Amino acid sequence: MFNFVVRYFGFLRHVPLLPHLFNLFLMTVSLITKPWLVHMLDTIETTVGSWDGVTVGLHKYGGVEFRRNGRELGHVHANGIVDILYSKAERDALVSDHLTGPHHIYSDSGWTTFYIHAPADVARVLDLFQRSYIARI
Repeated sequence: MFNFVVRYFGFLRHVPLLPHLFNLFLMTVSLITKPWLVHMLDTIETTVGSWDGVTVGLHKYGGVEFRRNGRELGHVHANGIVDILYSKAERDALVSDHLTGPHHIYSDSGWTTFYIHAPADVARVLDLFQRSYIARI
């Protein structure tokens, strides 16, 4: 559903507050269908947010965003989609090693997308965020 909405109704992301309302809808669906996911997202937010110099805030297109030194490391959406930024070379290496995938919209950029499918995926998400964090030092 998320990819469908982004693909066909992506122009609506510029409507004030609409991405945040959509993310709230996704959070509600996650609470009902995958309550463990909400806990995992909270674990990610708490862990990454505790790292030195990382700030946590709302992402402009919905979700929770993490920044270091004013630059975005990545963000998570309430349905378990995690988008993380790397250099293009590091992104290519991570995708070729099947540690993450190309971004669901900007597939030729440094952005990647990882889909959380199970509680065990949180360890990989934290590792991916840590790689982005270290690259920003």
